[in-house]
Amino acid sequence: MLKVSKHIQDLKAYKPGMSLESIKNKHNLSKFYKLSSNENLAGCSNEVKKVLVKAIESAHFYPDPQCTKLKQNFSDFYKIKTDYLSFGNGSNEIIDILIRTYCNPIEGEKVLTSQGAFIAYKVCAQAARLEVKQCPLNKNLGFDIDAIKKAINEDAKIKIVFIANPNNPTGTYVSKDELLSLVLFCKDKNILLIIDEAYNEFVTATDFPKTLDWVKTYNHVAVIRTLSKAYALAGLRLGVLIANPEIISYFDKVRNPFNVNSLVQAGASAAIKNTDYLKQIYENNKQGLSFFYKSFDSLKIDYTKSQANFILFDCKQDAQDFCKQLLTKALVLRPLLPYGFKTQVRMTVGPMEQNQKAVKILQDYFNKA
Repeated sequence: MLKVSKHIQDLKAYKPGMSLESIKNKHNLSKFYKLSSNENLAGCSNEVKKVLVKAIESAHFYPDPQCTKLKQNFSDFYKIKTDYLSFGNGSNEIIDILIRTYCNPIEGEKVLTSQGAFIAYKVCAQAARLEVKQCPLNKNLGFDIDAIKKAINEDAKIKIVFIANPNNPTGTYVSKDELLSLVLFCKDKNILLIIDEAYNEFVTATDFPKTLDWVKTYNHVAVIRTLSKAYALAGLRLGVLIANPEIISYFDKVRNPFNVNSLVQAGASAAIKNTDYLKQIYENNKQGLSFFYKSFDSLKIDYTKSQANFILFDCKQDAQDFCKQLLTKALVLRPLLPYGFKTQVRMTVGPMEQNQKAVKILQDYFNKA
């Protein structure tokens, strides 16, 4: 049998949420409420749908490998030069490429993340045959910036630090002052600080950092965003990398040609311009979280306040079993054992009708318990 490295043998593959088809087929459910994968359940805007239909007419041509139009539209929206931008097949591809570009396993370089942070950082690093170091989250389930600084001081082999802000799956965030202190701390240490802002569009906190300004000032900072969440394009896959032109140039050397297909480029170009749609999604999410907070307070369920489009709550029992029981009642939620959470469950904010139905199912469950 062909041998692979110990890193690959020990790798625990990322397990995405259940697909619509698997739920229908495996559990024989014709109608259910899928609040497990942080998708925008409103669906993409009508303008984007029209653009996608038209884009099919050119599907027999290869896509623009430089994403020229897409890049210009994002440049206009972010108010940043085009040479600060590149794109990936979802943010996961960007994470994977940055790790492979900047970390050398032969020299023992490492990736630093946190326990309870987006698990793709660990999976991609281990797949690249790198050692991964993890800091514990703080008591509020947020990133412990002091612990991260301490870990960096203790290990000169750390080359990349990942900060998910807001964090998935906790919904917590790092404030402007805290994160800037880490930016400055890493400045002269030959460390790439990657700030993953997949849920940036849902944030309500007034002290949330404006990291695109930092990218222009600090050459060691890279920001990742996605159109999978607020823009409802999870099925098309588009991640956005914003970084100084040198980082972008190396990233573009490593990424595969045509990694962003033509439908994605067309749909994303239309989506980024539709600010009215984004405002509607923001308001719906804000109202949905408020509804969850009030409902969980009345049920005496412990939860973590969120800056994202989901809420983390404690079911006070084995989360896997809990989610299996709710699945029989047509409610699909996400247990989080791979993240180290044994009794916590993540629930996405959906349209208010689905939020209300989900809470009613939870009320019936806990009242009978």
